[in-house]
Amino acid sequence: MGRSSRFQFNVLKADLDVDTNRDGTVDNMADDINEHIWNTSSGAIFSVNYDRDGMRTVGDIPIGDAIHFDDTGAPVLEDKRIDNSDDARDITPLVIRKIMDSIPASAHVFEAASLEDIQSIHVFKRIQAGETSIWGGVGNRVEGGAAEPLEIEITDWVNPASSNYQGDISGATTFGIEGLFFRSLGLSPVNQFDGVVNLTLEVREGEVVIASDVVEFKVAPG
Repeated sequence: MGRSSRFQFNVLKADLDVDTNRDGTVDNMADDINEHIWNTSSGAIFSVNYDRDGMRTVGDIPIGDAIHFDDTGAPVLEDKRIDNSDDARDITPLVIRKIMDSIPASAHVFEAASLEDIQSIHVFKRIQAGETSIWGGVGNRVEGGAAEPLEIEITDWVNPASSNYQGDISGATTFGIEGLFFRSLGLSPVNQFDGVVNLTLEVREGEVVIASDVVEFKVAPG
């Protein structure tokens, strides 16, 4: 939680929640405990989306929903779209609680991650069939690919006063995460991944971070 001199009568709150206690729901209070530390008894889990809800094929052979691998183990045929309602069930929720009723124009909200982490997942602004990821992907893991940005601005999607607001009446906005790689998949440096993703939510005024929160996920199985 942070306070800015510009917003002296308003508290800007950064609160990022995941299913830390693994009870199948994302709770504002219970899941705040140790959300930034993963261990055997607590910490959020996300799945690699390798099942076949989208019925994708290569040469009549079914392939996974999010990504496929060629004979060398290189990732190919990446799919950044949630294909249908069955595919949506494979997406892990990430809830951003209300920051303010109306975020001022001088404040901006970002999600940030390391390069390895963001190039191991897709991030969606909501969990719904037909949605395309707004951030993440294999990036420069593959030859000729551009590196994924280390942050993305999400202000309009989490600002209740914006016409592009994606959240609910409480002010909470549910984003989604899907995995592309299991932990340390293969021996190729192309697929290196330690299985852990740290995501940071930041509210900034100019270059100054005035509120932030961090959550840690681990891929399953891992």
